[in-house]
Amino acid sequence: MTEREASPEWYVDLGDFYCIDRVEILAKQGCNACLRNLQKKGVFLHTTTDTEDRIETSSICGRLITLLDFINPVDKITRSCDGGRGRYVGIRGFHLEDDKGTLELCEVKVFATDACN
Repeated sequence: MTEREASPEWYVDLGDFYCIDRVEILAKQGCNACLRNLQKKGVFLHTTTDTEDRIETSSICGRLITLLDFINPVDKITRSCDGGRGRYVGIRGFHLEDDKGTLELCEVKVFATDACN
């Protein structure tokens, strides 16, 4: 869990460029507040760690939480990246200036594929 901050984010360096099939996020079990904190967040693929370039050149795998996730709460969220290429996989808000709070994740799994998009 991050400290309460403006624009909380998490990312991992995969060490090389890969084509990403999907990302699985394990949320804190039974924590509706944690789901709400993920509501305006998405999974992004990046080619750099430079903040300005990362935001400009990132591709999105999907919004983390949808309305259905509130109706039928889940502990594991899976988002497809459709073979997008990147070295860094990140989780952050869509609109950084509006994103304040914390980011709470239990586990993140990144799955590669041979088929690049």
